Amino acid sequence: MPVNSMTGYGSAEATTAIGAIRVEVRSVNNRYLEVSCYLPRQVASLEQKIKKLVSNSVARGSVTLSVNFERPEDNSVELKLNRPLAAQYVKIANELKKNLGVSGDLTVSELLHHPEIVSTANNKISEDVFFKHLKPVTEKALVMFGESRAKEGAFTLVEMKKILKNIEKVLGIIEKTAPARFKRQTAILKEKIEALAGKIVDPQRIATEVAILSDKLDIAEECLRLRSHIVKMRDDMADESEPLGKKMGFLLQEMNREANTIGSKANDAEIAHLAVSLKEDIEKIREQSLNIE
Repeated sequence: MPVNSMTGYGSAEATTAIGAIRVEVRSVNNRYLEVSCYLPRQVASLEQKIKKLVSNSVARGSVTLSVNFERPEDNSVELKLNRPLAAQYVKIANELKKNLGVSGDLTVSELLHHPEIVSTANNKISEDVFFKHLKPVTEKALVMFGESRAKEGAFTLVEMKKILKNIEKVLGIIEKTAPARFKRQTAILKEKIEALAGKIVDPQRIATEVAILSDKLDIAEECLRLRSHIVKMRDDMADESEPLGKKMGFLLQEMNREANTIGSKANDAEIAHLAVSLKEDIEKIREQSLNIE
């Protein structure tokens, strides 16, 4: 599957036999998939079916889907009066006046403000019929939504590849700089030993100290591991068999660990600055990856 962003938007609308339907889908990043549906009250029970349509095309993200429905204007509507309920309201109002001395009269206008007293009795649309017309509109909105996410995801992938290339470039500079740094540090160490012990110095002692220094300053393994992580990340970016976002977290953590170690073992201003650059770029990719499915 292509690299998808977790933010996107899609909409679709259609005039159907039962009325005008408009569907909007939008999402933001989330570690897991969360779907919220806003449906007309009379078909709220269709929520699970709608969520299933969404989950079939989205792996991660906080998705909000809203449905707006308008019936045709020429659809005949009949108002139904709930007489028993209206009679109870009137009865209670009269009892309040008689027994508690409450003043005022209950008017027709006040009664009509109670939604349960007057309701519409037009032809009710069954859930199956509504879903039959809603499904294709929803699927069309999801297609547009998917295209939006894919477009932003492709842009993000290009940016991450650029940053990864720069990480590789900086790592190459570090690898070229490291040997010269070791020679300088060895010469400085030898001068210090000679200054402390005099001109006559045991070669074995110098070799031992150089070995200890080599172990402290050697960053070859860290550079090798970081380079292997770069290769792995590039392979993951090219692999469309599964979502990229979840795979990147651990790899970025390991890359940051190697960059930290290179910086701590540097003992060299130039390499230390380059290690900071590595960590900054790794953090940039991490921030981008948070919005990748």
